[in-house]
Amino acid sequence: MSAFQSSQPLSGVDVHVLDGLAPLDAAQLLSNDETLRASRLRDAGQAQAYVCAHAALRRLIAARTQREPRELRFSMGPHGKPAVENAPDLHFSISYRKGCAAVAIAQRPVGIDVESLCAGVDTKGIAQRFFTPDEQAWIAQAENQQAFYRLWTRKEALVKAAGVGVDAMGRAGARGDTARLDDEQGRIRQYRILQLDAPSGFALALAVEEPEKESQ
Repeated sequence: MSAFQSSQPLSGVDVHVLDGLAPLDAAQLLSNDETLRASRLRDAGQAQAYVCAHAALRRLIAARTQREPRELRFSMGPHGKPAVENAPDLHFSISYRKGCAAVAIAQRPVGIDVESLCAGVDTKGIAQRFFTPDEQAWIAQAENQQAFYRLWTRKEALVKAAGVGVDAMGRAGARGDTARLDDEQGRIRQYRILQLDAPSGFALALAVEEPEKESQ
């Protein structure tokens, strides 16, 4: 499992970007449910990236919690945000696309998103549905596919950090370095958003909740 990037873009946040090709033993670390889900992915490259992301996540969390990777158990929040059982102070996010997987682990709520730069996507239609009015205007002016994907990853990372799901995309303004958004408990929180270096052909962004004293 090759890492393009393993860094701390912010204090207390570890980011690992992987080549999306799972090593031979990676599947042995997954739960039965994860193994089943991977087997149902029709695209072999996407299935490899899924296994890569989940195996890396388990290894990284196991190292932090002194547990066995396969013994880790996860729960889901009201909008599907995953959490490690019996580790309330450990936050994580994963994202994967064919050829690339990304994992972020932090001491506070975090979200990461990677997207492949695909041609022929209806960026205008997607923007009208999921972008704020000012974001739609900015994308229309940019007329740049890469700009669209960079903004999309920022928005995805933001809603993942907040744990509120895709329904919040339309109000999750993410063009700036910081953004305010309600979390899964309905509390307004402030988040830091960063565009990260990504492998060629991908866009990658990170969002992390700022400490309370910084969000006042």
